[in-house]
Amino acid sequence: MVPIWVGKLRHAALRLGASGAFGKRLLGLALGMATVAATSILLAQAPASGAPEAASTLPVLRSRLQTALSGTGSPSALWGAQVTSLETGETWYATNAGTRFIPASTVKLFTAALFLDRLGPGFTFRTPIRIRGGRPKDGILKGPLWIEGTGDPTCSARWNQGRWEQAFAPVAEALGAAGIRRIEGDLICDEGGFRTTPLGRGWDWDDAASSFAPSVSALSAEDNCVQLRFLPGPGAGSPVAIRMDPVSAGFRLENQLVTGPTGDPRRLELHRLPGHDRLVLRGSIPVGGDPTTESTPVPDPARWFGDLLREALRIRGIPVTGSVVVIDNDDRRRAHPSTNGWTELVSLTSPPALEMVRDMVKASRNLPAQLLWLTAGAAGSENAAPTETTTDEHSVAALGVFLRDNGFVPNDVLIEEGSGLSRRNLATPRSLVHLLRRMSEHRCREAWDQSFPVGGMDGTLSRRFTRPPTLGNVRAKTGTLRYTGSLAGYLTNAVGTPLAFAIMANGFAPTADGPTVRDEIDRWIEILAQSKVR
Repeated sequence: MVPIWVGKLRHAALRLGASGAFGKRLLGLALGMATVAATSILLAQAPASGAPEAASTLPVLRSRLQTALSGTGSPSALWGAQVTSLETGETWYATNAGTRFIPASTVKLFTAALFLDRLGPGFTFRTPIRIRGGRPKDGILKGPLWIEGTGDPTCSARWNQGRWEQAFAPVAEALGAAGIRRIEGDLICDEGGFRTTPLGRGWDWDDAASSFAPSVSALSAEDNCVQLRFLPGPGAGSPVAIRMDPVSAGFRLENQLVTGPTGDPRRLELHRLPGHDRLVLRGSIPVGGDPTTESTPVPDPARWFGDLLREALRIRGIPVTGSVVVIDNDDRRRAHPSTNGWTELVSLTSPPALEMVRDMVKASRNLPAQLLWLTAGAAGSENAAPTETTTDEHSVAALGVFLRDNGFVPNDVLIEEGSGLSRRNLATPRSLVHLLRRMSEHRCREAWDQSFPVGGMDGTLSRRFTRPPTLGNVRAKTGTLRYTGSLAGYLTNAVGTPLAFAIMANGFAPTADGPTVRDEIDRWIEILAQSKVR
């Protein structure tokens, strides 16, 4: 008999489409597992010696779930959780389910739902690139090239076969088709599509040098981060050389790095204030050590986009001698640009929304999450008269409409940015489970379902839930901040009952040798997945 968890893997593969690369991997894994000798399967599924039998009644399950949370390695932590049957809508377990917690990156589920609900899984970003007037007859474009940013998060190597310059290939091809061999005008990088701040609302200012908190712009490229390559010097005490890839990012570098003695540990600190271009580097790299690479946010994303475009065109043999000129929302409000007199040369087009949402949720990417959040807020307000309302406020209002239309308890969700980096975001376990239930019936449920990390398989769960009964079974979004952990998603228990769950912890401070919040959450999920309640 094929174990139920193998059947779930096979079912998941078929739902994702075995023709896709990931679907084939899932299907192959499921079928391979099904051929394992029966004795090995039984051993894999057997409870550890002395472990209690799986809960087969709701009272026993509730008791074990509650006991697991009562005996965690951080007794002062606040825990909240809810488990609901997707078949009956019955709440199997709830503790502090109506209490508001800092949700961390489980906020991305609300961002994904709002984006899909407003724009649909087939939505694509268009970044129009225009020239003034007609095509030049002598092959030299003397006027500017106007690039209008709309929030596309996919202009990066990750979306272009690992080659950042390939993202700009359509521009070079369109210029070549127009007979343009040289640009003597400026590159106008227009990021005015969003009225927002460089960092998301509530993001910590001291994260400005961290790659997980890049500056936000309607015109973004390479996740708005530059790779810094550190090369140790020939001897202890000598300077450490720094290279930027793929191009210089406009920093004022204050390099305090030194080469340390052979065998010393590497120490590296990056410091930058939001809105400033001064990057301070401190620490040491041992002599003879391998070159070290770190990613850090660029100070001016729209200018970075222009610098990358200039370099991509140079590689293609189309030099640009003009400057990179950045236009922001304030510039637009002072003199709203008109497309009259401009000719659209080409438009950079993103993959469809379902792929962007999947990339954002599975890998928990913060910049794409914030860009999708802002885009959802901007939708429908493009032609409205200029006001003092920010794009962030439009997004909050749009989420409010979504929550009201879908029957959420008022004030269960208080979210002000789309990534979950803000510690001012609040949500209840009850609201996350309600979202999971509503989206499982939504018109965009296929795109929604495909976006979740799968236990032991991919995304942020690739190294978690690596054994039965959770392997390939848990599909959930993670959330992690200091002292905070959360997980929300779906699983099927040992007798085939589909469940939606959310578990959240705030104020979790582990001891030096004790379990982490992730360990405690995973132990709780194991109890739920092993249960035999119908």
